[in-house]
Amino acid sequence: MTTALERLIHSRGKSGNKFLGFDIGIRNNLGWAILNSDGSLHQSGVWNLGTSKESVESRLERLTDYCIDLFRIHGLEIAAVGIERPWVGKNPQVALTLGWVAGTIFGIACTYGKQPFRIQPMEAKKAFTDNGKATKSQVLKMAQLLNPDITSEDEADAIAVATVARLRTVKGIIR
Repeated sequence: MTTALERLIHSRGKSGNKFLGFDIGIRNNLGWAILNSDGSLHQSGVWNLGTSKESVESRLERLTDYCIDLFRIHGLEIAAVGIERPWVGKNPQVALTLGWVAGTIFGIACTYGKQPFRIQPMEAKKAFTDNGKATKSQVLKMAQLLNPDITSEDEADAIAVATVARLRTVKGIIR
């Protein structure tokens, strides 16, 4: 069985601009996806950042390593990066932690000279499913049209976020 990183290495070399999207999370998994310039799916996956028993610092370190590997492999092909703006309830600790996750990805994208977009979940759902209030399962069903092997809602959300990064870049919208 090949790992996501090995699949990325083998998929390298296709020409054209690509668009990277992240569905941020820290508790369990973080979804990521790369779209081709025509909107087709190039690569996607889910990174397990660890468990709640591990320190936030060790999970952020793991995230940093994953992101740097991804940008080293695909950096020249990535035109823009979409990072989901986290929705948080009333827990300020969760909000702060998700901010660290988003900031880590944002900083690495900028370090590699990529335009990062902060994308609201409703905007991603609207662009991907034509319904800004789509459920996680509806987003997943749409992602499975691109690749029937996708089973993770985090991965599906990342595809939706990458879709917005692509659309904003094509239309020249910076926000």
